[in-house]
Amino acid sequence: TKAIAVYPRTELLKDQFMEAYRLSRKLDGMLRKNGRRKLRLGTYFGDTPFDARRVRDNWAKFGDGYVCPWFSCPTCGEKVIWKIANQNKGVEKLSCTSDECSFETDDDEIVITRTSMQDKNNNKPDILFLTTETLNKRLGDLWTRKLLGVGQPKAMKPRYLLLDEVHTYEGISGAQNALTLRRWRHAIGDVSQLHWVGLSATLKNAEGFFSSIVNLDVSRAVNEKPN
Repeated sequence: TKAIAVYPRTELLKDQFMEAYRLSRKLDGMLRKNGRRKLRLGTYFGDTPFDARRVRDNWAKFGDGYVCPWFSCPTCGEKVIWKIANQNKGVEKLSCTSDECSFETDDDEIVITRTSMQDKNNNKPDILFLTTETLNKRLGDLWTRKLLGVGQPKAMKPRYLLLDEVHTYEGISGAQNALTLRRWRHAIGDVSQLHWVGLSATLKNAEGFFSSIVNLDVSRAVNEKPN
């Protein structure tokens, strides 16, 4: 996993995942031209199924598949399903439910299950989307920790950690989230190549506020304002 994107709310995570998927597909041609594969995205929170068999316990049945609760068709906006036929084959594709739309993800674009993310064939998502609650819980999970960069060689540690809606990290919940980030940073060890990125449109003292959350020297923080 090259980047971890952390969100305070699941609805925000879903919205930003959709946007990241659209932007990632714009890079496909350039990456292919340079002999590179597509960017893979994945989620890790309550609605992310453990495997294809257990998706049927958490996702709603619709037609010949099960509705993905955190993704919708970027072409027409309708629900997308993981077809039972693809589940049985172990093919992680999402298909639009509209009869008038032929959209379908390729199996190298979205990693759907937690088990696939642990695949020894390096099927890990390049960008992993999760909530602060998930990060807090899974730091103590030996099975999941390596997906977060814990116990991994330097080349496999995340290079970016993105925090959205940074201004919400205030009060007691903000202190708890700051502690979680410190625990994660301590757990992964070498952070020499790690870049922290915070997004907010309302912070006044952005550098100082963000530095206090992620425990960085304020002199290393740069406030990049939109033009």
